[in-house]
Amino acid sequence: MLVQCHECRGTISTEAHACPHCGAVPGSAAKARATEPRRSSVVASIGRIIGLVVLIIGIVVVWKMVQAALQMIGVASSPKWIVEAAGGDDSCTKAGDYCMRAKCLVRNVGSGAGSVDVWAALEDQGGRRFDRRTTLRLSPGQSETATFDFFEAELGRHYRYGCRIDAIRPWEILPGRGSALGRARTSS
Repeated sequence: MLVQCHECRGTISTEAHACPHCGAVPGSAAKARATEPRRSSVVASIGRIIGLVVLIIGIVVVWKMVQAALQMIGVASSPKWIVEAAGGDDSCTKAGDYCMRAKCLVRNVGSGAGSVDVWAALEDQGGRRFDRRTTLRLSPGQSETATFDFFEAELGRHYRYGCRIDAIRPWEILPGRGSALGRARTSS
């Protein structure tokens, strides 16, 4: 019976010990293939894994876009934040270590729970600024006071403080959207 050589594709007898065209031993290709890992199956597995990861990332991105759009039109619940009040005093002063404390009352007036970064800043009359940040998680209608201690404050100086939920430029102490301002005069 005649078969095709696995190396040169020439015709050889099944009883031949070697291919007359190239010298390849019949059956050695099957043995080599059985002992070698299948390269094409490894590449296919890696391709499937990469494809699955890309698909999952795509689904997450699309879901976030759809969720944001539904929240904007009011179909899905979403948090909405306001700073209701800001206050400041030197109640954190202990045993001669002067300190100014800023308090920011934040309320979730939206329809869904969420987390928000709250910033507080302290600025002296010379323009030196110090800022702090914390994260609050609030349910709809819930409010919480974030407290920030500024140990950089010095006795006898005038300070103004502010609270912001807008994390774009937290060091700006300006009245307006998401801000509450106050003034504190330290004792002389």
